[in-house]
Amino acid sequence: MVKKPVIATIAVFSLVALIYISGVIFFSDRFPLQCTVNGTDVSGLTVHDAASALGKDVADYVLTVKGRGGRSFTVSASDIDLSVDTDALSKNAGLLYSAYEWPFNCISKNDDRVPGDVVYSRDTVLGIVKASPVVKASGVTLPRDAELEIVDGTCIVVPEEKGDKADLDSTVNAVCSAISALQDVLDLDEADTYVKPAVSADDRGLTENMDRVNREMDVTLTIDFGAGRREIIDRGLISEWLIFEDGIPGFDREKITDYVSGLGNKYNTAGKSRNFIKHDGTPYIITEGFYGWRINRGDTVDLIIASIEEMSDKVIEPVWTSEAKGYGEDDIGNTYVEIDLDTQHVWAYRDGEEVVSTDCVSGKAVNGSSTPNGIYPITYKEKDATLRGETYESHVDYWMPFNGNVGMHDAKWRSEFGGTIYLTSGSHGCVNLPASAAEEIFAIVEKNTPVIVYGGMNKEQALQYNLLMQQQMLNMLQGAGDDANPAVSP
Repeated sequence: MVKKPVIATIAVFSLVALIYISGVIFFSDRFPLQCTVNGTDVSGLTVHDAASALGKDVADYVLTVKGRGGRSFTVSASDIDLSVDTDALSKNAGLLYSAYEWPFNCISKNDDRVPGDVVYSRDTVLGIVKASPVVKASGVTLPRDAELEIVDGTCIVVPEEKGDKADLDSTVNAVCSAISALQDVLDLDEADTYVKPAVSADDRGLTENMDRVNREMDVTLTIDFGAGRREIIDRGLISEWLIFEDGIPGFDREKITDYVSGLGNKYNTAGKSRNFIKHDGTPYIITEGFYGWRINRGDTVDLIIASIEEMSDKVIEPVWTSEAKGYGEDDIGNTYVEIDLDTQHVWAYRDGEEVVSTDCVSGKAVNGSSTPNGIYPITYKEKDATLRGETYESHVDYWMPFNGNVGMHDAKWRSEFGGTIYLTSGSHGCVNLPASAAEEIFAIVEKNTPVIVYGGMNKEQALQYNLLMQQQMLNMLQGAGDDANPAVSP
């Protein structure tokens, strides 16, 4: 005889099993109790009934997309042909809610999103987003990178600006995700769809460049032009020269070149007129030649930039294309060579004292080879040189060029110097000297020693003078003939 407790237990288990099996059968094609899908209450509804319920809600669906600066737009169900996909809803609901777990599903509150339960036109969404105020080029502000700027002589980081330009692809994806979830509102900032600045204010490279620029602006450069003449480059100038390209600091070479050009206008002496006192005390204005100081703009600009980048105070000298022996307006100094082509004479001075005084023969005037007037620097000096031209090759013991291939040298092939020899029997342009005088001058001069040349005749003057001399000679010969054969009076 079966005991009553056993029978009762079997009955309870049978009832529970019956209820469970009935629930499995009931919920095999239904949603559990206390269930909402995509915001719609589908508790206990079949998939078909749930689709109908969802469809009613979908028909009135509107998504509001919020952007920066008050820019927003909406996407409605009718805009994108939004509808419920019953097959997808059935399939995916089965994946979410197992009928065998119906007791747990029913006692739990379910608020789920069933993926793929709505369909719409993505292409239409793309068109709506493209035309929206958050993407259209007109009216939107592009993001701006953080950058360096000089303010009141100090380099600072100007923070980036976010702008209000949304990225098209990211925005389309976010809108589509919101529609699939049937969200009512989409915040594009929260969805992170905006185009971002490439460089932010805390960028390490940017802050390092800022620190470097400020150290560079702390530099004080002193440019020494000699004789106590100095120019100062400090923060005021450096800050004007700094430029930034893609966040990288550099220097405006054009502005620095303009600055160096101004220094050239102030300190260059090459090519400028000079007052000169001749050997006999008479004044003479030198207007030709290239002797003197001339700043090398490009190399001096490079030197300034390199010195600033060293980030330490220093004294520098400009880079010169040509130099002089003295400073200021009177840069000839006390050691120089003076050549008077009229008298065909040369004087050499050392420390203000006349050391050499000698006759010479300059360039042949009648064929246009006159020695050029002006002031020129000794280019270099050389012993035992061979001078070559198209029609000559001559060895000299002392060669001192001062204007290209024109220079002073000994001329052992000459027995006479001075007078008017140069007019018709002069050199190819050089100043011929007696050997002993050439040796003495060679010992005095060095590179950049000034040579002042003045006077002499040009080709036209020499030809006229030569013609006059020939005429005078002819007249003299005729006069001598008349004296030798006096006329007989009838």
